[in-house]
Amino acid sequence: LQTLQMPSSLTTTSGRPWLVPLGDLPMYARLATILPALMVTVLLFLDHNITVRLVNSNQWKLKKPTGNHLDLLVISVVTLGCALLGLPFLAGATVRSVNHVRANAE
Repeated sequence: LQTLQMPSSLTTTSGRPWLVPLGDLPMYARLATILPALMVTVLLFLDHNITVRLVNSNQWKLKKPTGNHLDLLVISVVTLGCALLGLPFLAGATVRSVNHVRANAE
């Protein structure tokens, strides 16, 4: 019976480090990222705030508010993990969030 060969440790295929060495980037590359980063920050800030205003509206009359709080905790932990690993993070997704709150309402 043939088996798949497995490495003895968890490493990348090429042997590069897991974290990107940002100190090795040239200064022009670091400065070039400031404007796009600010634009994305403003976009996500506005998207998040619009979604929160819609979701926390009194019209929903939540029957299961603990479910909503647990959802916020899970999303916070997932976002923190994604930020630490350099993975794409979650956005407000207004339509999806409103439909999810509607499921927690009466």
